[in-house]
Amino acid sequence: GVLSNPYPLVTSQSWSFVDYNGTLHDNLPDNVNVSVNPGVERLIIVAKLIIIDARTINYGNYSLVAGNNYGNMTPVTLSIVPEGPPMTPSVPRLMDITAVSIQINWTAGFNGGFEQRFAVLYKGEGDDIEKEAKIDTDPEVNKGDIVVYTLNDETTVQSNTTYNIRIKAENDFQGHSVVYGAMDRFKTLVKAVFIRDPEITILEGRAEIHFIISGPLTHILEENCVMDTKICDKATITVPTKQHLRSSQDTDVHDFTTYVPLADPEATELLFSFWMYDGEHLLYQDANSIIIELTGSTIIIST
Repeated sequence: GVLSNPYPLVTSQSWSFVDYNGTLHDNLPDNVNVSVNPGVERLIIVAKLIIIDARTINYGNYSLVAGNNYGNMTPVTLSIVPEGPPMTPSVPRLMDITAVSIQINWTAGFNGGFEQRFAVLYKGEGDDIEKEAKIDTDPEVNKGDIVVYTLNDETTVQSNTTYNIRIKAENDFQGHSVVYGAMDRFKTLVKAVFIRDPEITILEGRAEIHFIISGPLTHILEENCVMDTKICDKATITVPTKQHLRSSQDTDVHDFTTYVPLADPEATELLFSFWMYDGEHLLYQDANSIIIELTGSTIIIST
């Protein structure tokens, strides 16, 4: 439908046709009928294009331009395309990267007239084979849609490693059709790791924590929670710029002590967790949260 004031003008000459090879034609194919009828509301007309017994000559773009005394509207284009393999997806684009994850997105191509499926193919430097991570995407994904996926430790992404990544698209044209997108390279960050578990001493209303951590590091996000509750306290710990180095070779070793408040000084059991950052980049989340049990004067540490 077209709405305008004054009343819009649409005729058979308002349509144009560019075939699948990009050639502009003076006339529509013989098996294409167009009609113009008044709409149910004033100032609206309904323009219809009907293709009878569609064939190869009908593949292409049909564009409609309506106008009135004040000018023409932006063309509206309808594309008729043949069934086939999916179009090649775009090269993957980096959204975020850490020591153990790579988040990318890409632009889907035309699905070829079938539901299309995607997989991320990735190969780390030194790997012998290319690995595949299949993506659970919306079956309606089609040309121009953006797809997002994160490779992470579940897909065995390693720190400080360069990965070649490309996207595979497939559909069920002629049983099974596959296309591959162009490749790009991304390098994960250096992972910050505890050389040994943090040493936590509970003082009056706060915890003293001694860290020895290897890797580039600017700050640590610490969280301690009362076990089995949502009562938590968070603290951002700035890593000292001048570290005590354990040896001349350990130039990335951070050895320091800091203090953080407790979520509940009266709690009998606290869970400590740590996230390590280099600037805005998350280098690593400590997978082994530390449980502190306070029983009388005894402190029990477990991971």
